[in-house]
Amino acid sequence: TILKESQFFVTWKNRLYAAWDKEFKIDVFDAKGDLVNTIRHPYKRLKVTEKMKKDVMDFFKTHPTLKNLITRFNIKIVFPGYLPALRALIVDDGKLYGITFDDTPNGTEVIVMNLDGSSPRKSYVKVEMQDALQPYPTVVKGGKIYQVIEKGEDWELVISSL
Repeated sequence: TILKESQFFVTWKNRLYAAWDKEFKIDVFDAKGDLVNTIRHPYKRLKVTEKMKKDVMDFFKTHPTLKNLITRFNIKIVFPGYLPALRALIVDDGKLYGITFDDTPNGTEVIVMNLDGSSPRKSYVKVEMQDALQPYPTVVKGGKIYQVIEKGEDWELVISSL
């Protein structure tokens, strides 16, 4: 099964933020490994569409390494009914940035909140995808999202304000 659940582990100031659930849920652990908080954000998960399935299958059929593995080992790709809540989780500047799968004409939804989950707000920015499954390398700093995008034989730095 692909797109089953998110698994992101990021650290910030002696805290581990673990998003390992299909829902918008982030567990916060202290330096001893003790659970100190669970952040939940209301989020309606999106259905996996036929276009998404086609894009993922096309990715696997054309990937130089994966296409041979799938054929050789007769791997069956199973799609869940719904996408996980988070595409990526980033912690920086004392904020949590939860990048969702909600792609709109205004950009991809990013939920920005304090480290304790308070004061959530939505922002929409263009998140460039490397392939059907993962975005290009993404960093957040100073309220801006940075991505390094491959353009043919060159690379381009894309900066968007959150």
